[in-house]
Amino acid sequence: MKNNLETGIGERRLRRSRRENQGRAAIVALCLAVIVGAALAYWLLAKRAPGEPAPTPGSSQGRPAGQSKPATSSPSVSSPTPAPAGSPEAAKTGPGLSASQIIDSLSQLQPGKEPITQERADAWKQSLQQLAQQRAAAVPAIREFLQKNADITFESEADRNLVGVPSLRVALLQTLQSIGGPEALVVSLQTLKTAADPAEIATLAMSLEQSEPGKHREEVLGAAREALSQAAAGKLEGRDVAPLMAVLKQFGGPDTPADLQKLCGNWFLYTPMILAQLPDGAGVPWLIAWAKNPDSSSLTGNDMYLRMLAQVSAQRPDALDALVEQASSNRIPNSAWNGIAAALGGSMLDLANPVIGSVTPLTSQMNARRFHIAAGNQNFIEAPPPEDMTSLQAGDRVRMLDRMLGSTTNPTALQALQKVRVEVAAKIK
Repeated sequence: MKNNLETGIGERRLRRSRRENQGRAAIVALCLAVIVGAALAYWLLAKRAPGEPAPTPGSSQGRPAGQSKPATSSPSVSSPTPAPAGSPEAAKTGPGLSASQIIDSLSQLQPGKEPITQERADAWKQSLQQLAQQRAAAVPAIREFLQKNADITFESEADRNLVGVPSLRVALLQTLQSIGGPEALVVSLQTLKTAADPAEIATLAMSLEQSEPGKHREEVLGAAREALSQAAAGKLEGRDVAPLMAVLKQFGGPDTPADLQKLCGNWFLYTPMILAQLPDGAGVPWLIAWAKNPDSSSLTGNDMYLRMLAQVSAQRPDALDALVEQASSNRIPNSAWNGIAAALGGSMLDLANPVIGSVTPLTSQMNARRFHIAAGNQNFIEAPPPEDMTSLQAGDRVRMLDRMLGSTTNPTALQALQKVRVEVAAKIK
């Protein structure tokens, strides 16, 4: 009996010992788990980016590598209605607008129907700057607008001076140029294929030349010649072709003088002006040939050809020789002498709206006079002799005037030449 009791007690003690051992092991395991969990939590907190809020229950513990942080928005705030581009509010709301919204805002300006103040023009130009700041992201919206063939134009000189461009399309093309990059280049080339407006073609020519010098010369010239052909046929609604003439001057080659001469019937003032400005004097032989043509005196534009021959005489002695020959033969009409005398004295003529930079910066001179000829919608500037003419330059011009004075007895010629001679001689010190 005793043995049985002792045996039972021993077994219970053994089981209790086992349970105690198991309990202690469980406690140790629990402690280890707590310690490991705390260490892991501390490590995770240390790895979290500074300033990033700790994850809340139910939220994602992280984002895939490379994924940007999602933007937060307030659902209670509605997007503002875009303000008209001409208003001061447009400049304030502009930075938050998409490219399409900015272009829509720019399109709301109504030149000719409402006055364009300096404040409205400044806001409009600031919107353009904000569009350019979007860089490549703005290109699709600009392409979409250009493909619509929509536009707003600034017909008056006052409006053009305020906004700095002749039209919204030209402004957007200039914006593409400032953005640059392959996407902008593709849009520019696509637009050139269908462009007919002279200012647009000239703007695209300048942009493409800046992006890839010399690469798109033939495409530019082809577009300019096609547009000039349409203008000659009366298909461009009387638009000023001066920008196209400037394209021929800058991008043309050996065939340019002949191309220009074909246009003299429509643009009898522009043609001799550009011939006189061609690089390396390439157009001077054509001016001389015109002066020596026995039939030239009866052709429209003869006075301008003779004046431009006088304008280049300071650099080309053969031009002065041709003028002297015509004066000696009494083949210069009275109507041409005032212009010839003014040019020999240093007065300059140039295109008024070339878009591409002119040879002489006459447009910046405050005392320059502007002229408009309805035939061919030709616009040009006349600037007086430069105030900073040196004594040496004045002396050279006096000698040219004296040579012309000695080659004619025409009273009209003598009066015009002598008047200018007195003015130029006063500059010799």
